[in-house]
Amino acid sequence: MPFEALDEDILLTILRLSDVYTVLMVSMTNKHLRRITLSKQLWLSLVQERAFRDALELPPPDREDLENRSTEQLVSLVKNAVIGPDSSWPDECSSGTQTSYEIPFAERELYDIDLLPGARYILLQIFKREDIKLYIFDVWTARRLWQHSAGVRTPRWNIDLVPGDPKARVLVARPVAYPTQTVYIEEVDLQTGVSQELFNSGFAGVFGEPDGIAGDFFLCTMPNLFVHGGRVLVNWRTSTFVAFGRVGLNSAVKLIPGYIVSTYLEHSPPHQQILAVTALEAFSNYWQPLIEINRVQLDNSSVTLPITMQMRMEYKNRPLGARSVTGRLIVTPSALHRGAYTVDVHCDLPPEDPTLWGKLGKLIEARRNRKQPVACRVVLSFRFTPTPSPGEPCGLQFVSAQPFQTFFPRAVIDRSNHSITVSYRPC
Repeated sequence: MPFEALDEDILLTILRLSDVYTVLMVSMTNKHLRRITLSKQLWLSLVQERAFRDALELPPPDREDLENRSTEQLVSLVKNAVIGPDSSWPDECSSGTQTSYEIPFAERELYDIDLLPGARYILLQIFKREDIKLYIFDVWTARRLWQHSAGVRTPRWNIDLVPGDPKARVLVARPVAYPTQTVYIEEVDLQTGVSQELFNSGFAGVFGEPDGIAGDFFLCTMPNLFVHGGRVLVNWRTSTFVAFGRVGLNSAVKLIPGYIVSTYLEHSPPHQQILAVTALEAFSNYWQPLIEINRVQLDNSSVTLPITMQMRMEYKNRPLGARSVTGRLIVTPSALHRGAYTVDVHCDLPPEDPTLWGKLGKLIEARRNRKQPVACRVVLSFRFTPTPSPGEPCGLQFVSAQPFQTFFPRAVIDRSNHSITVSYRPC
């Protein structure tokens, strides 16, 4: 039976379980399916979906307000949310249209605040002489969900928010004596505040700077391999690890469930910048007992990062190469494609005339106009789709390339003497 021949109620049930991209593709099939995809209940479901709102860092949905909107207004709201911030946002914010939440906070000690992915929770780090404390707060309810004493040495931390599950896994690396640290992981129930320890290294190891945690794995930069971009990948559940050598010059590395996303500059001509993806299963033959990590560090022994798939980076048919610098590698869940990721790579664009005379000409022109020469930065966007099922390949697709513009985050933090305020800018 053809898909469009199914009963309308069945079709709507299927579409409610789909992502925004699938609904849009179905709407372009024919007039019959387009009429069904314009159901108000369908778009109410899409705009309130937790994964969609977390990916775009939206505040909690105002259900009464959404119910009073037409289907066209709901579609427009989703469109504006996906397109993201623009130059009009600061004016809108100054007009008082943003949604704000205040957390009373009278702490006078020095502290740092980090807004966690999804922009619903913050991690607060308070520095005191006798102890350094970590806290997690729920922004929307102003509840303190978790606290931890990290000792007198400044810890390094990273957090994994479990998709579809109101839980967070907090990775804390506590310095002992340079370059060694102890590492532990706590799981926090973000509804009840109940926490439990999942992992404790039990010894001081050369774990380095935590790069990220995802599922059963965490990634660290190795101190004595730092100049080569060396990393260590740890499976905390099995207490095993693998060290891999330098990714390359101007490299960046991110860990997501099941994969490592990285950039590097290839050694051989044409010396182009590469975006690479490595499946964690590619390390299956290299795992070692975690207790051996200090010895391996001293030996400086490591494996080459096994790349599963890769893509060359270019802008307007100009390859990004030796003169390009990867500024940032940002990997976030896709708001349009469920289960996929948006990969943004920020690069400096090489000059059109890379010769010495070309550089001097630009410099002379800039001084003549009394302006400082500004490096042109571009943002390359890709979509990464993990393997849908065993035996099937994952996907890496180029989406867009455009000059970098000033970014206005959707959620911003403001601190005062007596409170912490998180404001969400409008869609």
